Amino acid sequence: MPAPTTIRQLRQVLEEQRRNTLGLLKAVDALPASLRQRVRMAQDVGASIVDMDEIYEGHPRRRRR
Repeated sequence: MPAPTTIRQLRQVLEEQRRNTLGLLKAVDALPASLRQRVRMAQDVGASIVDMDEIYEGHPRRRRR
């Protein structure tokens, strides 16, 4: 799908993403406690990786290219 070019298209994309996120959260909440804990830990690790990527992107050596 091409990138949204109008405010209406952007709103539609954001609404779809919100519904998908809510569906995923409900699915995670329906898991047994042990699996739910593993999913939460994986989410935390994923967030840490994103943070590290953002830090690396701002690293002076990386910007010199």
